[in-house]
Order: sequence, then structure tokens, then C-alpha cells
Amino acid sequence: MTSRRPPAITPYWECFPRFFAYPFRPEALLPLAGFVAVFAALMWLTGGGLAGLLGLLLVAVCFLRFAFSVLERTAIGHHGETPLAFQHDESHRWRPYKHFVALVLAGAIVALAGTALGPLAGELLSLVLLLAWPASIMQLTLSDSLVESVSPERLWELIRDIGLPYLGLWACLALLGIGATAATYALPGRIGSPLLGWSCVGFIHMYFTLVMYRLMGYVLYQYHDAIGLAVHAAAPAPQTPQQRAVGEAAALLLADETGAALATLRTALREHPAELSLHERYLKLLLAAGAPDDALRAAAGHYLAALQQAGKPGQGLAVIESVRPRLADFQPASGELAVRLAQLAHEQGKPALAFSLLRGFEKRFPGHAAIAAAMLLGARLLCEHRGDDVQARKLLLALIARFPRHPARPEAEKLLQMLDRLAAQ
Repeated sequence: MTSRRPPAITPYWECFPRFFAYPFRPEALLPLAGFVAVFAALMWLTGGGLAGLLGLLLVAVCFLRFAFSVLERTAIGHHGETPLAFQHDESHRWRPYKHFVALVLAGAIVALAGTALGPLAGELLSLVLLLAWPASIMQLTLSDSLVESVSPERLWELIRDIGLPYLGLWACLALLGIGATAATYALPGRIGSPLLGWSCVGFIHMYFTLVMYRLMGYVLYQYHDAIGLAVHAAAPAPQTPQQRAVGEAAALLLADETGAALATLRTALREHPAELSLHERYLKLLLAAGAPDDALRAAAGHYLAALQQAGKPGQGLAVIESVRPRLADFQPASGELAVRLAQLAHEQGKPALAFSLLRGFEKRFPGHAAIAAAMLLGARLLCEHRGDDVQARKLLLALIARFPRHPARPEAEKLLQMLDRLAAQ
């Protein structure tokens, strides 16, 4: 089996926690609260007698209609545009009854297999039918046909179109069912009030059922192309000016008008200097177009400044590494950023890059507040990556002498003591 999905849709396994939140959304919570209230009232007032049983069957049918409606609306791409998820078409009203008939047929087939072929055959067949149970529910939603919901051929086609992720869906549904059962036995017994206890039981079962049906609907939506299901196309969000500029630049590149594309991005950057995506695309295009060194140097410097202002200086390492093949002497314009990037390069196992960022630091940034931090980091790099304890010691002694009250001094003294111990061995 193959796994196919439209690339724009987030796979269900990546957004699985969202399904647990769905029953608390207004379009689901209001009906759910109503069903729970009716269920609890029936159990509390009737005590589970015949009248209560008939009432519960009616509640179950209505709730399953709602659950099937949630599944269908999710499958065709309606993910919350309407106040309520109810559907009132005549063809949808019979789904709970058809599903019940399908369950009865499955039970009868298992019983016949067990009688004719032995208990082991019956158990194996029950496992196969249990594995096909989600496909039966989804097929019933797609076709409104009882025959197709129990047809081995149709169920296999649906499972094959979804592919191996169907097994993941089945496992998720099994865990949800186990969770509902465990919660039903664990929670209500701790509640003294019968009415609250029945409310808890009803809520647990209906909550988990809605999560399961929402999940099955989303899987159909995720694989709608493979299944051949027509889905609702939401109106695209209006583009921002930055997005329009990127789109225009891309169109110009396709037309082999690189200069015009660069001009478009340059204009957009003047209007939106904090937009990191514009900086990234502009720098990449300059590199690809073989732009003059001055333009490349200015663009990289502006990008680093924007990253620092946005609180994302760590991404600056990639900027520096991208331009260094063309501009071997390129350095950040900020001393604070240079030390920060050197520290990140050290942590990422890039000592050569860290050394290059610290080289000539005091000459580039005379009197800068980060000189002591640069000296401490330089000493560490000399010890750990060049084995030059002599130069490291000189740097540390200079740091302690020049910056006796700097916060880096205690760390420098510890490193110096370690070097002394190593030298004494």
C-alpha cells in the first residue's frame, strides 16, 4: 500500500492533539452538552428501566447522527465555519440504523464462522472485521450505502487508497476506545451524586466518540485526492504586501528578469525592513545572480541586523556561512552579535567559524562591553580545539587584570585553575 496525501494538508499524526480539543469548540460543545444532559436526566429519573432504555436508544441515535455529521463535514473540508455541525438531509438520518445493521451482520458472520470452523477461526475473523470497522464507518459516510459499508471490495479500496497510515488511524482509534473505557470505570465511582455520575459517564463516552469521528473525517479529508472525494475549498487568505512582492519576484525570475526581481525585493525591503523572509530571498538571489561584493555585503549586514532585532540571532550563522565563500572577511557589524554567534558556532562544533568571528575583535570594536566575553571564549577555543594552553593562559590573565569586576572573571579564574592542574600533572 502507498501513502499519498495533498502536500498542503497537515498529516493527522502531526496535529493529533487538536482532535482532543474539538469537542470543546462551540459548534460541538453545545450539542454535546445537550446530549449529556438528556442522557444523565434519563438515567437519573428512570433508573435504567424499560422507559429509560428506550429513551437512551433515542439519544444514541440522535447523537450518532450528530457524530456522522461531524465526520462528513470534516471530510469535505468544513472545519468550523458554521455555528453547529448538524445535518438535516433525509439521506443522513438513517446512518445510525445502517451502522447498527452492519454491526449485527458482523456479529452474525463471526458467530457462524466460529460454529462452522471453530473458535479460533471466529476470533481471527473478528480481528479482521475489527480492523475494517473504521473503514466501514467512513465508507458509510461517503456513500450512505449499507451494502458498500459492508462490501469487502469497497472497504479494501478505501484502506488501500489511504495506505499504511490507515493502520495508524486504527491504532489511534483503539487507544481512544481504551481510554474511554478506562475513564468510565475510574472517574464516576469517585463522584457521590448519581446525577453527576451519570453526567460524567455520558460525557466521557460522547467526548471520545466525537474525537474519534472527527479523526476519521480528517483522515478522509487528508486523502481526498486518493479517494476521489470533492472537498470544500476555503477562500484563500488575502496576501500581504510582502507576499505579493515575493510572488512578483518569482514571476520575474521565471521570465529570466533577474535584475527586475532584485529591484522588486529591494523595494519591498525598504518598505518592510523587518520582514526576515524578504531578507532571506533577497540574499539568496544576490548570491545566485553573482551580484557585486558591495551589494552582497550590505544585504548580509542588513539581514543580520534584522535577525538581531527580531531576537533570532542564531540564524545569523547560516547567513555568514552563505556569504563567506564570496566574502571571506565578512563580519557582523555588532560586537555583541559577533560574540553571540561565535558562542553558537562553538556549541555547534564549528571552531574555525568561532575563531574567525573573534579574530581582531578588540580592533574592530575598541572599548566594547563584550571584549571580556570574547577573551574568555577565545581562551576556551584555544584550550579545547587547538591545545594551546599557553596562549589561553595569557588571555585569561589579561582578562582578570583588565576586567577585575567583570562577570566573566569567576569563569576565567576557574578555567585558569583547570589549566594549572593540567600543567602540574
